[in-house]
Amino acid sequence: METKHTAAVPQSSAALTARRAPLAAPSRALGTPRSLLATIAGVFFILALACNLLIIVVSVPDPRGLLLGVFATLLPTIVYAGLVLSFDRYEREPWQNLLGAFGWGAVIATLFSILLSGVTRSLLTLALGAEIGGRFTLIVGVPLIEESLKGLALLGLLLLYRDEFDGILDGLIYGALVGLGFAMTENILYLGRAYIDGGIGTFGQLFLAREAFGGLGHALYTGTTGAAVGWARVRYGRGVFRFVVPIGGWGLAVAQHSLWNFGAATLADFTGGAPPFLDLVAIQTVLFILPGLVFLFLIAVRSGRVESEVLKGQLRSEVTNGTLTVQEYAVLSASRLRHLTLLAAFRHGGLRRWSLQQQFFQAAAELALCKHHDDQGEMAAEDSCQPEDVYRARLATLRIALAEGR
Repeated sequence: METKHTAAVPQSSAALTARRAPLAAPSRALGTPRSLLATIAGVFFILALACNLLIIVVSVPDPRGLLLGVFATLLPTIVYAGLVLSFDRYEREPWQNLLGAFGWGAVIATLFSILLSGVTRSLLTLALGAEIGGRFTLIVGVPLIEESLKGLALLGLLLLYRDEFDGILDGLIYGALVGLGFAMTENILYLGRAYIDGGIGTFGQLFLAREAFGGLGHALYTGTTGAAVGWARVRYGRGVFRFVVPIGGWGLAVAQHSLWNFGAATLADFTGGAPPFLDLVAIQTVLFILPGLVFLFLIAVRSGRVESEVLKGQLRSEVTNGTLTVQEYAVLSASRLRHLTLLAAFRHGGLRRWSLQQQFFQAAAELALCKHHDDQGEMAAEDSCQPEDVYRARLATLRIALAEGR
């Protein structure tokens, strides 16, 4: 943000403390229990990653098929992730949490889905026979297993990082990233095997079916669960629906997944992989994926507007008390002005000034959302946010850094 003076810096004790404060983003002290949990989780993740890599290499032993699968999956994943993150405009989620959500889907959820689906298929085959057991596993067992495992990531984020899980939009973004991570690993396996079994023609056909037509399927399913969990997060301890809605969102995700798998199984039986296959997959996408994506898009747009109104309402008093200038408030209240200010910061000071400006916006958004949660009756405000003066002090520090960097 291009500030023309520094006289508006509040000369309170918070501001004076801010002059000595580091520019790193504030975060609540983890404490020994959470630090220990993080260490255990890290070791577990590394072991799960090793198991996943072993499964991929064993399943796709052809180096060319493996490389084709990896590269054909990475680009769509990056594009889809960028699309999801484009909705995160006001209070951006920490990159560690975003990577954690994606990594859970790509590593933990896929590994245990493979194991549990294999066990389920074996049990159902023994009980119902190979054909009925396999179909029941695909249409019912797999969606239940996969959506449950992916949904655990959202519960973990809500419980461990409640301060960074502010509502429906956050839940949708985290859920979609979990789904994209899951789809990436799954598609590497499917595409690699397609090349080995049928050559480049079969590979290309499956690429279009899974990446172009159904590429946002898993993002839709887990994004639905995430939006429901995010809705429950802002109920602030009120009403039984804060428990019912997340279960309903998970159930809807399972139903969407089951419909897609049912359609895929039916198409496979009907076409045998013949050329009309892609035409029918496109129809299936229109019927089972597109309506859900449109609905989530509307939810994301609406949630973004609500978040914008929260910022406007909560930051208005910060102009009165001198934390923000009138110009800063105007920029913070308009998405277009924020974007233009970031561009101006990059032109005048490069990446460092752009980063400082983004940190200023982030601190203001965090202050506004914490005030909002407190006003709405957050039952654990002391565990969900820093004290308000910490954010005000940080804003003062960043304003000074921006002024000195001109």
